Amino acid sequence: MLTSPILSAIFFVSGAAALLFETLWFQQAGLAFGNSVWASAMVLASFMAGLALGNGIVLRLGARIERPVRLYALLEVAIAATGFALVLLLPLLGSAMAPWLGTLSESPWFLNASRLGVGFGLLLVPATAMGATLPLLVKAMHRHDTNFGSTLGRLYGWNTLGAVVGALAGEFVLFAAVGIRGSAAVAAGLNLAACLAAWTISARTETRSTARSETLIPESVEPLSPASKRLLLATFLAGGLLLALEVVWFRLLLPFVSGTGPTFAVLLATVLVAIGIGGRLAGAWLSRRPEDDVGASALAFVGGLSVVVLYAAFPSVVEVYGSRQVSSPGHVLAITMALVFPVAFVSGVLFTLTGTALRRRVSPATRAAGWLTLANTVGSSLGSLLAGFVLLPGLGVERSLFWLSLGYLGVGGLLASGIFLETARRVRRAKAAAAVAAIALVISLFLFPAGLMEKTFVQRIATRYGSPQD
Repeated sequence: MLTSPILSAIFFVSGAAALLFETLWFQQAGLAFGNSVWASAMVLASFMAGLALGNGIVLRLGARIERPVRLYALLEVAIAATGFALVLLLPLLGSAMAPWLGTLSESPWFLNASRLGVGFGLLLVPATAMGATLPLLVKAMHRHDTNFGSTLGRLYGWNTLGAVVGALAGEFVLFAAVGIRGSAAVAAGLNLAACLAAWTISARTETRSTARSETLIPESVEPLSPASKRLLLATFLAGGLLLALEVVWFRLLLPFVSGTGPTFAVLLATVLVAIGIGGRLAGAWLSRRPEDDVGASALAFVGGLSVVVLYAAFPSVVEVYGSRQVSSPGHVLAITMALVFPVAFVSGVLFTLTGTALRRRVSPATRAAGWLTLANTVGSSLGSLLAGFVLLPGLGVERSLFWLSLGYLGVGGLLASGIFLETARRVRRAKAAAAVAAIALVISLFLFPAGLMEKTFVQRIATRYGSPQD
């Protein structure tokens, strides 16, 4: 019998492989492009764009997929092969493209855009296969557990926690022990292990007669309602804001911690573990109270408030370490968690609550999961590109944080509009919570600590290297 614990365990392993590959791609992209912020933005953007494309494909074909677990197993093989190949190819990208790019040397912006575009396209291939995996397993598990919020939260949470293990294991264990290529082989091996386990389950449970009997009953597909579109737009914005924040946070952390690779891995791990815990707790809560997704709007406002509060409190976090750069993994983790954990936790809860609200309006489950993850990952891809190539060069870290926190007003407003006309007691409480959180966010934006970067952070960095007056 197909059981959710087994699929959750498989998806945990798959998540570990995916983030191990992502940290490897970051390392190799840094060699190819020489700019760590650009490399982080490109890897995050291509990763999320691929997830979006994979989700879109399953969204289009989901009702016709008879054996989702078997297809999932085949995708794991594709991820292993293309992910490993990219680790080998990315460092060669610069020299391989040199003859063609030499003609663009007088146009540096076009030159860099061309290099990044090629890298983006290559990374898109394995990421697309990764993107198809979640809706496929949601479809498989939904056959045995009809509570969509619980299923989504369980898979999303375990996959994300596996990703944390992959990101940290790579940077702090595998790279030193077996090297880059050895680590890539480990990641590919994890994908193949997930494939073998999924194929075994499929062989035992997804018989051809069972699969065909399920597809004989057509699943009704209705156009998306205005309420569904608002939920998807909110999911799109929330995904974009969080990934843009990841790039900005990465830039903010660099002067205070040593090593771009470990910092990127710890940042990814912190965001992912917070998202995973948030998604898992939200799924568990919704399994008992499936109507409580109405609190999503208040949470969105809290997310924006957290961005402002955590930035304002950040000087007290780094003050403990004086003017030196922190290198201890434990200290890097402590600094990173103090800056990003609450916002990412809220994002994990928000994703699951919004998905539950969408599922009540969109059928079948595969279509709801596909639309949800498509909106989230498209937004995430655009958000990381926006932060790396527009916000940071044009506004800097501080003003970027202000505008991104302001963006959560839009997310919360879209989610609040869906409950505005409802009158049930639980909805009235949700409206009150949303109003209080929105007011708190607006006040925090008026009190935003503008000038903190110049007055505190720049001075601290100047002290490390010797101020002009010394």
